Amino acid sequence: KQMFTMGLLHDIGCEFAPDQLQHAHVGGELLRDLGYRYWQEVYHHGDPNSFFKSDELTVLNLADMQTSPKGTLITLDERLSDIAERYGETSQQFILAKRVIDGIKQELEKSKLEDDTSSNVEWVTILPIVSEMCMISESTT
Repeated sequence: KQMFTMGLLHDIGCEFAPDQLQHAHVGGELLRDLGYRYWQEVYHHGDPNSFFKSDELTVLNLADMQTSPKGTLITLDERLSDIAERYGETSQQFILAKRVIDGIKQELEKSKLEDDTSSNVEWVTILPIVSEMCMISESTT
């Protein structure tokens, strides 16, 4: 339920931010002020420079990067192509998205190499739920 809610709320900042590049921070701050448990994941999603790391953030970034602006499921490469077409390959949006995707790939590779039974996220189970909520969120913004 928590991951479902996070997927639904992750782009809430789009309604209040002065520009698209600030939406994650604006949304995270709003959710923090409301006492939402995963406000940091929302605040840091899409930010490859973030010091904050969690399994939930990786899942959220992966689901977000696999969702088109129309709310359909796409590959990471298709998402990068879409961002390049909309903003240009030299845009801040493209550069950040590429770095986020590279970080996701590193995290996924690391999770394959480590047998971490302490992780509280069942990636295979959670990802479709968060992806669906990202699709709903993307299609309404």
